Amino acid sequence: MRSLSFVALILSLIAGCGTSQQTGLTPTEAVKYDPDAMTEAAFAQLDKNKDGTIDGAEMNACPPLKKLKGGKGVTKDDLKARFESYTAGGRDSVVPVGVRVLNDKKEGYPGATVTLTPEPFMGGGFKPATGVTKDDGFAELRVEGATGYGVPSGFYKLTVSKKDAAGAETLPARLNARSQDVREFVNDGRGGGTPITIDAGSP
Repeated sequence: MRSLSFVALILSLIAGCGTSQQTGLTPTEAVKYDPDAMTEAAFAQLDKNKDGTIDGAEMNACPPLKKLKGGKGVTKDDLKARFESYTAGGRDSVVPVGVRVLNDKKEGYPGATVTLTPEPFMGGGFKPATGVTKDDGFAELRVEGATGYGVPSGFYKLTVSKKDAAGAETLPARLNARSQDVREFVNDGRGGGTPITIDAGSP
């Protein structure tokens, strides 16, 4: 198996940038948000000491929560309001997501499967979105069973995988099997977002 120790894998997730015109989910595919149920599930999952606040080390399991109140503890009211904001003002909750994977020579890295898996507290109506990079290293993510590209606003774990002919993983485990890379995707109403770059480093 070819070593990837020389590969600097750069992953750029670009919301609304470079994606197909066929974006979004049809009305029948769009998820329904239940802020109360999602909040209760999130606290059951993350509030380990059951003090009614997600704070300190508890936030390490869901890093985006650190931005919600500038690193301060997140209450149930805070998180519920965040979930409610996803569709505030009739806003479409779908966020187009494009992915580019590059190697250390800045060339496209083909054949890598990128997956966004919704956090358990998002609820059973949310499904993973996947995409496989083409020769130019670019992939668009599509929710399982959807006709269009993109993911509903929410919290997702990001993984990147590429296996060899024998089925062995060729990318670092921290990008797939041990990934703790949870991110929040939100439609900002402008169809855009801040690109995210990840350097895989050495296996």
